[in-house]
Amino acid sequence: MSSVQKRQAIQDIADTCKLSQAELVFSGGDEIHFRPNPEASFTSVDCVLQKLKPLNGFAKIGFVGNEAYTNETK
Repeated sequence: MSSVQKRQAIQDIADTCKLSQAELVFSGGDEIHFRPNPEASFTSVDCVLQKLKPLNGFAKIGFVGNEAYTNETK
């Protein structure tokens, strides 16, 4: 899968799962950054993960920004 095809696949997933393009970003190569809005529904997040699972060519998928919640009271 070419970089252009990967970028388009990620945009399609973001659209299908009702997330903004800023929340799911193809960083080049085999890397995707996933930074869902704290208000994003679980359904949208689950949708992205389910759609990314069968895609070949992505070895690195990381959640970005979740370190902001490490000091929350439990």
